[in-house]
Amino acid sequence: MSQYKGLLKLTTIYIVLGFLPMGINFLLLPVFSEKLTEAEYGILTLASLFVGVATIVIGLGLDGAFSRYYYQYYKKPKLVNALLSTLVLTIFFSASVLGIFLYFSGDWLFDLLLNNTLFTYSEYGIYIFFTTIATLINTVFLVYFRNEEKVLAFSVTSIAFFVFSITGILLGVLYFEEGAFGSIVGRFAGTVPLALVLLVYFLAKWKGLYFEFRFLKIMLHYTLPLIPYLLLLFLYNNIDKIMVEQSFGDDSLDQLGKYNLAFQIGTAIQILLYSIFNSLSPQVYKSLQSKEEGSFRYVLNLYKVFHMVVMVVIVLMIACSSLIFDVFIDEKFHDGIEYLGILSLIYIPQLYYVLYTITLFFNKLTRVLPYISLTALVVGIGLNLLLIPPFGLLGVCVATLGTKAAQFLATLYFLKRHNQLHNGFVQMKKQHFMSVTILVVYLVAFVAHNHPSFEGILSIDVVNALPIILFIIFSFSLFKKELKMTPLLFKKAS
Repeated sequence: MSQYKGLLKLTTIYIVLGFLPMGINFLLLPVFSEKLTEAEYGILTLASLFVGVATIVIGLGLDGAFSRYYYQYYKKPKLVNALLSTLVLTIFFSASVLGIFLYFSGDWLFDLLLNNTLFTYSEYGIYIFFTTIATLINTVFLVYFRNEEKVLAFSVTSIAFFVFSITGILLGVLYFEEGAFGSIVGRFAGTVPLALVLLVYFLAKWKGLYFEFRFLKIMLHYTLPLIPYLLLLFLYNNIDKIMVEQSFGDDSLDQLGKYNLAFQIGTAIQILLYSIFNSLSPQVYKSLQSKEEGSFRYVLNLYKVFHMVVMVVIVLMIACSSLIFDVFIDEKFHDGIEYLGILSLIYIPQLYYVLYTITLFFNKLTRVLPYISLTALVVGIGLNLLLIPPFGLLGVCVATLGTKAAQFLATLYFLKRHNQLHNGFVQMKKQHFMSVTILVVYLVAFVAHNHPSFEGILSIDVVNALPIILFIIFSFSLFKKELKMTPLLFKKAS
């Protein structure tokens, strides 16, 4: 039980602290909804899209490779330092190449790709570019601290990144009243100094940065097959926002801002999902690598808890949709109440995708990931083209749910093709039954709510209450044994 006790403590710390840097936009929603127009919030959405692309091009996915190979060298600190040092220098090199290209071609590129003329590289992009570099450096050191189990260093860095970033944004939006521009410049002013402090600290500790080609070679061997996947994954994850920006003409920024605010509320689920996964993944890889008796059962138990926790958050988010908008969000964005339920449900297939890809990553089957993302992207484009004309933003929400489902189904296909469906994740039948039932019942009720025959009878609040009611029913019928064991588990872990 000490294994669970230590993991429970570390996981709680990493989830809470991991939420802070990723949840800045979410936590600032009340300020943004009041102080920014819909178009300005649309500009912040485009800023996040630029960050996503720049992160892939600059980072090359090497932070994931560092996590994967760290445990081959973790007993040799000098080799770990060389691995991390090589990663940092590679980031600076790729950033320099991209920076030179954007200096000469940034405005032309933005004008070519976007359906509006307000968001330009010369005004916004240069600040976002340097913010992206600083964020990558911060992320790399957080991964290092987490793997080293240096909780204090991880905590200080996470909190500092959060405080610096949010202070800069609030100054830009509230004090200087510069709207979206103030938010972007404020984040830049908050993150860059922290990245410099981290670099100076490690330069002093390591007595300089040093590059070892052998480490770059092994990391690139792992991550190069992931680059197409990461690019496709970016397009897949953002096809909804891209389609909104491209499909609503002169009103595109307003519609993008309105849609993305509702989407950002739902990202609280995604933040929790990946915070938990990132805190558990080192233990998962370590347990599977050890091949000790009971190691897989231990991993399976972790994932069962992971599934239930995320499902609780999903149904709570849906049930509280109206309350969240009434209390925290300015009235001009209240159309999002109709969208938040579906935009929360998208994390059910996303949860399953995360669960089932662990086998692909561990067995180094990353070559199939681009095909999974390409399949989901094609489905996403098709659904958006089909549903946006008749249903507008609601069609985008439904298309996003379909896109996430396509990603998971494609993952299942490749797992079966590579004979990887024998593991215990497939055997979580009770969890699967509950998830599918909640998803189907909500969609049926939502369609009925929008049908003229049920006008005034089946309100959106009633529809949003159904998932949590079903979750409670399933918890006390299918999961009686788990519920009875929970108090004992916490008693033993305390």
